[in-house]
Amino acid sequence: MVGDIRAVVVGLGIFVVLNLAYFSFLTWVNDVPSFVGALVYVSGYAVPVLAGAVTSFLARGRQFAAVLILGLAAAVCVGAINLFWSWLGLPTDLGDLTNFPVVVGLSLFVQVPLVVVGGALGGFLRNGLHA
Repeated sequence: MVGDIRAVVVGLGIFVVLNLAYFSFLTWVNDVPSFVGALVYVSGYAVPVLAGAVTSFLARGRQFAAVLILGLAAAVCVGAINLFWSWLGLPTDLGDLTNFPVVVGLSLFVQVPLVVVGGALGGFLRNGLHA
């Protein structure tokens, strides 16, 4: 159980740090060539997949539960980071969606499935390395 909690904490740390980098890149994405902007947007979807893969790879017993908890925490963190970013007065690409419950609610439909996909990839990698 402790290993699963540790895996969720590591995955959430990766998620928060990379999402802060993603949100900071969003502030200047309109001033760069479109190819770089596309890479920034794709990285926003790659972050939860990577965090889910790391969590699933590190979790010992309850991989799916650890990944699901990470997905729910990730949705709340996206709302909190968006709220923090709007308090700083920095632009985000979410338009008028600065309301915390709305962002968290919409993030549940995006972040949780992406984290679960990453968790599946991490589980396949873990089983492949230990086979």
